[in-house]
Amino acid sequence: MFRIFVFCTFVVLTGCMNGPGFGSQSNATNRTEGTKEKEVAAKVLEEIEGVVAAEFSASSGTSQFLSASADSTIDGAKITIQPNSLAINTTISVEEGGMLASGTMLQKMTGNAALGVNATTNTVMVMPAVPTDLAQPMTVLISIPNSSGLVENSNSTLVVFYKIFKKSEDKWYAGYITRDKLNVVGSFVEFSTLHFGAFQAAILNTELKESVKDVAFESSAMTKKTENAMPTIAWGDYKLSFDATDRSVSASVVASGHQDLELCEIFGDNDQVAPYEIREKIEKFS
Repeated sequence: MFRIFVFCTFVVLTGCMNGPGFGSQSNATNRTEGTKEKEVAAKVLEEIEGVVAAEFSASSGTSQFLSASADSTIDGAKITIQPNSLAINTTISVEEGGMLASGTMLQKMTGNAALGVNATTNTVMVMPAVPTDLAQPMTVLISIPNSSGLVENSNSTLVVFYKIFKKSEDKWYAGYITRDKLNVVGSFVEFSTLHFGAFQAAILNTELKESVKDVAFESSAMTKKTENAMPTIAWGDYKLSFDATDRSVSASVVASGHQDLELCEIFGDNDQVAPYEIREKIEKFS
């Protein structure tokens, strides 16, 4: 038997009056596909196991798009990048991301303990190979099942959770986009953003009319593959202690001498990943 000590620090949530780049959106509508400007498909470089990556040209005079892999759980999702958005040619990937939408996350951002999530889509994760911000807003379409109730025109509780990376600040931010800033296009939710990251549509248990919030996070968004790779180990013999001086939590557990541990995660309420995801690399034991 040996003891493993895992030290973590509380995620600090700090509000920001500046939005995450969603301010350029038009008012929400429910509409069908209409006439659009000419757009071309970005050059696909690789498509494997539900992940598709394509090169977007910085010099393109027309909008470029990339659709999610047909073999993925986000089939139908699509991103469109306008001309003059990128400083250099950039490889961008689209795949399923880890869970974002949770009542816990909402409560942390709003202070309202009564808020909850009733239904969600899968998360769409859009990331460049090299961190960058966009000069022009990128349009994102999230595919949603017709049976979910997410596309109903009267459903004012529709929101999109996001977790984005701002290269200009070298920080991750999270928040949500309210219904008035979303377009429902057939069986898709449509919105625009200046930043790459992860996005997930959800139905809440009540309507939110507040402005979009932008909350700083210490942890990054994760892919679904990374989330699924997280080990699920529950120990009966553990101890937690809180240091009020530096606001840190110390967790100690007892594991058997034959367990290999490479990645640990500490979960908060009801095993929700956000916003309590604190992952620490530790040495392998045997």
